[in-house]
Amino acid sequence: MDTNNNIQTIKQPLTYEEQINLLKSRNLLLFNEEKAIQFLKGVNYYRWSAYTLSLKRDNVFKEGVTFEHVCNLYEFDKKLRHLLIPMLERVEILFRTRIAYHIAHQYGALGYEESTHFENIDFHQEFMNRMEDEIKRNKRNEFILHHKQKYGGQIPIWVAVEVMSFGVLSMLFSNMRSTDKKSIAEQLGNIPSEYIESWLVCLAYVRNVCAHFGRLYNKKLAKRPKIWGKDRKYLISYDQIFSMIFVIKKFLVGTSEWTHFVTNLEALVDQYEEVELNLIGFPVNWREILRLSY
Repeated sequence: MDTNNNIQTIKQPLTYEEQINLLKSRNLLLFNEEKAIQFLKGVNYYRWSAYTLSLKRDNVFKEGVTFEHVCNLYEFDKKLRHLLIPMLERVEILFRTRIAYHIAHQYGALGYEESTHFENIDFHQEFMNRMEDEIKRNKRNEFILHHKQKYGGQIPIWVAVEVMSFGVLSMLFSNMRSTDKKSIAEQLGNIPSEYIESWLVCLAYVRNVCAHFGRLYNKKLAKRPKIWGKDRKYLISYDQIFSMIFVIKKFLVGTSEWTHFVTNLEALVDQYEEVELNLIGFPVNWREILRLSY
């Protein structure tokens, strides 16, 4: 039995009407209560309420804040995730390709299974355990079925990278020998490998946030990317989403995908005047920074 006197009784559920009354009691303006109820029937109140955090003081809404204002922040965040997902996918596929190619040509098709090719034997075993789980989870994948039937379950690295999660891919890279990481880093703009290692972890984290419909607006990221000296002048903070957009730029600047992304991002920001750019880490000159080629 828990004897902790600080534990409070869990809150009781509220009906949609009670949720609306609670918001009104906290000074939120609602011009169409029925429309608000219909919205909350499609979006969990708890999820929606996270977008009110910057709009309240002592749990009371600031003067003039409307239900629609909060909904617009929610919609902006959703659209921002939708913009980021294909960019994260582009970077992820790039890394899957380069890592698989390097390991295959340096150590052979099954070289990733040998701990002697990596820095830490224990960490490699943990990776292999995760890899085994990934293969089991994808056991009906046509690639896996083909290699089980034709090659007795031997899975070459170029197949393995297609079924491992971004997080497991990051794990694989982080345990590669420094010479191997350097070789891959040199192909990606001669970026120091310790930065790429940090960025992979952070990109995997942001991808998971986006994939699970997590909030980016007014959110401190749990994983913070390393940013080298000359680039620090561009950033307000390392723990908000702009820092990760900046990292994505490192890999895709100069491509049509990047130009298209920046154009769409500018249009999205212009569409939602309610957005406070400092709450997503955007500096005043963010447009210039993202369009700058170097």
